[in-house]
Amino acid sequence: MIGNTMQQRQRTPKTAQIERTKSQVLRSTVELMLEQGYRALTIEKISAHSGVARSSIYRYWDGVPDVAIEAIEAALGPTHSTPYRENLRDTLVAHYRQYVEILSSGERGRLLPSLIEAAHYDSRFKELFENMIVKRTLATANIVEEAKQKGDLSPETPSDWIIDFIGGALHHRLLVTGAAVDERGYVEWLVDSALSGTRAATV
Repeated sequence: MIGNTMQQRQRTPKTAQIERTKSQVLRSTVELMLEQGYRALTIEKISAHSGVARSSIYRYWDGVPDVAIEAIEAALGPTHSTPYRENLRDTLVAHYRQYVEILSSGERGRLLPSLIEAAHYDSRFKELFENMIVKRTLATANIVEEAKQKGDLSPETPSDWIIDFIGGALHHRLLVTGAAVDERGYVEWLVDSALSGTRAATV
């Protein structure tokens, strides 16, 4: 019993040290991708930036793609669902405000260009990017479907029109024009315009 307790005490600091080392590597990988892009990423650069030996990096990852994928997944975090409010308009506004906050104040928005770049060169990044889009789209689609069930939206309304209109406009600003996605009143205007358009389409 005493021997097991001592072994457990010895393992705990080692496990914590490993996690700190991996965290340093992932943090440095994200920072390098933000500074230089995916194609410029090398194990040598990650090692120099993080202060972790190349041999230690290779102990936990097979190469640059594996490190970068884990780093991006950790930085992106989970996709949260939005509880339905009093009506569809308020729910969509809350839903997209949350997304805009993530894009404008965190690393998610800044990482998207690197993720898109990497998706062109590695099928695993392509899958990661597609999964992220699917999760975001599904979260919005669930809100729209609930609105149809509650009678807040016509059953004939094309759900993807709403998603494409709002999400497309936000990503256009983020990736193309560089305009602020968190401009005051912009989310509300997009939601109102999308709902107005879908109502006209089902008349």
